[in-house]
Amino acid sequence: MAGSGGLKAFRALMTDVKNFGGLATKGAVAAPLVDNFVKIGPPPSLFVSFGASLTQLITLIFIFHFWYETRREVLDRRMRISLVAFVSLLVVSLFLINFFTVPVPNKERVVIGYSMLPTVASVVSSTDTPDKLLEGAGWDAKQVYTKTSVVLMETLLPMLWFATFSALSLFLGIFAMVQRSDGPKEPDLKPQQAQQQHARCEPKDESSGKNKKPEFADDEFNEPESF
Repeated sequence: MAGSGGLKAFRALMTDVKNFGGLATKGAVAAPLVDNFVKIGPPPSLFVSFGASLTQLITLIFIFHFWYETRREVLDRRMRISLVAFVSLLVVSLFLINFFTVPVPNKERVVIGYSMLPTVASVVSSTDTPDKLLEGAGWDAKQVYTKTSVVLMETLLPMLWFATFSALSLFLGIFAMVQRSDGPKEPDLKPQQAQQQHARCEPKDESSGKNKKPEFADDEFNEPESF
C-alpha cells in the first residue's frame, strides 16, 4: 500500500540522525521557532513561528503519503518548482514585512495598513512617517489606517510566511524522499532467518535414517527360478 509505505518512510526520516536529508528536514521544521528570539517574521511571533513549523510538518506528511511512489522525473520537476517558489515567496514576504510593519521599542512589530483613514490623511504632512503617526496613536494601527487594510495585512503576512516555509519543506522533503529511495535497500530476511530457511530447504542426510525410503534387494523383485 503506497500510503502505508510512505508513512513508514516518514517515520524513519524523523528518527534518522545520520542522514543529511533527515537532519536538513528536521532543521527546517525547527527553524521558524527561532523567530521567537530574532523577530524576523511577521507578528505575532509566537503564533507565526509555531504555525510555520506545523505547516511544514503537515506538508511533509502530505508528500510522503501521496507522492511516495511518484516517478522520479515528476519529483525532480516538483523539487525545482518548490525551490523557485521558496525563493520567490521569501523575497516577497521579507519585502512586505519591511514595508507593512513598524518596530516598536521593547515590543513586537506592529502591522500597518495600506490605506489611511480620511481624517488622518487630510492632516498628515510629507514629513510624517508611520512611526510618528503610530507613536502619536499609542501604537494602534487602526487609529491611523483603515480597519480593512490593517486586518488584510495582518492575515496576508502570516499566510505568506506559512507558504514560504511550506515550499521549503516541499523541497527538502522531496530531496530526502528521493535520497532514501535511491539508497541501499534493506534485505527482506535477516541473516538468521535466511539461514534457517536455507537449512529447511536442504535435503536430509540419508545416513540419519529419517524420511528414508525402504530399500529392497534386487532379487526380491526377480521372478522365482523354475526348478
